[in-house]
Amino acid sequence: MKIDFREKYTKPIANQHHLCYNKRVYPAERRSWESRKQDSYQQKGSFFTMDASTFPISFTYHLIFCLIAGAFFVVQFIRLRRPYQLLLAVGIVASLLIYVGGEHNKVWFHTVGIFELVLLLGAIVLSIIARKKEKQAAAAQAADTAGDSKTEETDA
Repeated sequence: MKIDFREKYTKPIANQHHLCYNKRVYPAERRSWESRKQDSYQQKGSFFTMDASTFPISFTYHLIFCLIAGAFFVVQFIRLRRPYQLLLAVGIVASLLIYVGGEHNKVWFHTVGIFELVLLLGAIVLSIIARKKEKQAAAAQAADTAGDSKTEETDA
């Protein structure tokens, strides 16, 4: 009688990373990381289904978030006229571009990431510039106010 222990030894531990096994994995049953990764990218009936390790929320939630946040930053830009807010609105809505590329298109994935990084860095730089201009304007206004009050005192 031949006993086959392979089934017992290759059973994954529940709720663990797929490479963690109770016991030894026999070489014939090992799968490469690439083949496991390809399985995780398989679409399940929808173009907008993405692996949770690539993007942690579903397309529906991402779309809703992008529309609300994009609208918020557009309204803020209209209200306050700060250019970094417009860049943030564009960046948030542009994050939806990740769904346009193919399911295994790493070039598109990294291109969108670099585009998002450039927009974020641009928004940070524009925010710093806007803050410096506001401080200069406030200092100039304070100097004008101080100058006006001294002129009124001398006139009186």
